[in-house]
Amino acid sequence: MALRSSSPDTPNHPGDPVDNTPDAQDTLNASPSQRAVPESNEKRITAAILTVIIIGAMFAPWWKTSGELLLQTDHLSGWDLLILGFGIGGYAPLTGFSAFGNVLFGAMTTVPVLIVAALLIVRVIRPRAIPAHIVALWALLALITIGWLMVVGWARLNATLGVFPVTWGALITAMAMAFTAVAMWNWWRRGERGIFPRRGRIRLTSKELDEAEPVEIGDLMDDPSDDGGADSSNGDTSGEKSR
Repeated sequence: MALRSSSPDTPNHPGDPVDNTPDAQDTLNASPSQRAVPESNEKRITAAILTVIIIGAMFAPWWKTSGELLLQTDHLSGWDLLILGFGIGGYAPLTGFSAFGNVLFGAMTTVPVLIVAALLIVRVIRPRAIPAHIVALWALLALITIGWLMVVGWARLNATLGVFPVTWGALITAMAMAFTAVAMWNWWRRGERGIFPRRGRIRLTSKELDEAEPVEIGDLMDDPSDDGGADSSNGDTSGEKSR
């Protein structure tokens, strides 16, 4: 009577224990979970909320004015900084900076923020179009530029009579950038890295194959063993015919 063999991980009877080790669970759940994929509802909702916070913070006060600019307005919003950064409008000549200084003061501190908002919108509409680590890098860059605005604010304390000019709009944007960078990097590290192909390795492999093909073909054409084998086979054939 033959006995039926079974694997140690598969129970033969209802009462036998089931293997619940992480290796067995990874084998059963080879595909990524629905929460790890870019198009999950949680990630889309989070990206949409961050976009609303960033765009809304651009309308909030970012900078307290002083000097001649104080006669026009008592604060500058994020959009005002963006406009004067490109030398547009009536605020640009009143900042006390040169044209290049206005770019460093207004455009450099707000353009990365808007780029992050645009990337988040793309993540909501087409989640797989942009990897999460790209958004994380841009959010980190925007956080650095807001830090640069704070450095400028500390340097302008004498002009503002000791009042720190950076206000709560820039601080809210900085917190949103920090949260975006951390969240996107965690999403990339926990699941999304295996979804997007690694293009660098693919290019390296194809390059190695292209370089290896001429060498292999040349070795086959110059191999003397093939000619000797062919001559011996011809000799055997002629011998069989003579017989």
